[in-house]
Amino acid sequence: MPQQTTSATAAREILRRLHDVMAARSPAQAKLNHVVQIIGEALDSEVCSIYLLRDGVLELYATRGLKQEAVHVTKLALGEGLVGTIAEEVETRTLPYLLLRPTGRLGLTLGKYLSGAALSFVLLASGVLVLHAGAYATEPSAMIEGLDETLRMIGALALLTLCYSAICLFWGSLITEASGLMSTLHLGALEFAMGMMPFALRFMSMNYWATQIAGLPKGGFLVDTVPDVELWIATTVITVVTFLFLGGAALVVRTSQFGFGKA
Repeated sequence: MPQQTTSATAAREILRRLHDVMAARSPAQAKLNHVVQIIGEALDSEVCSIYLLRDGVLELYATRGLKQEAVHVTKLALGEGLVGTIAEEVETRTLPYLLLRPTGRLGLTLGKYLSGAALSFVLLASGVLVLHAGAYATEPSAMIEGLDETLRMIGALALLTLCYSAICLFWGSLITEASGLMSTLHLGALEFAMGMMPFALRFMSMNYWATQIAGLPKGGFLVDTVPDVELWIATTVITVVTFLFLGGAALVVRTSQFGFGKA
């Protein structure tokens, strides 16, 4: 733990000093020279160099520990020496590599989404079936007759689970540090509050559309002012919203994978 703390402190110190260097009004070469000094001192390294890749050739732009006369003179090809080998490996893992490799962060993220949503649905559906069996345990005929309503409710749960999972995935991708808070605010505040509102304001709540699919009675304020909707409309709305949040999460993860953002 002390070593981890020291490493984190050193990283923050490097970032702070690098920020000061970049903010200073000094020539680019002076900034690069300062950068290698900061990193070399922080890592307690005798040698620290910056190479710039141009047209497939690595050129030494700044160094600490090597002769200053070598700056802008020393050039390496990709795969030449340790620096060239590392640069070649990094070069192959840029945009073309990320586009073509079979499993990236997007695939892993969607896999977590599907597995989490499936587990949640199985638990909820099992609970509904257990309650159904318990409620009609003494009346087998009524159990069969009420099965249609129970299956309809399970279908609504499936759509709602996929939608809520997509919402959580979106906030988790967009704001990683506060994903739990944002998901709670969205589902707890927006979903719950709007699900109680009168008139068409209730349309903003996915829970309302799910209750329409399940055929459950409406609750909340001024129930008579809330219009009823057909089954296919409610199903379409939840499906579209689910895909919108999934698309947003995929976009955030994909751009973050390419280095354009953060997920």
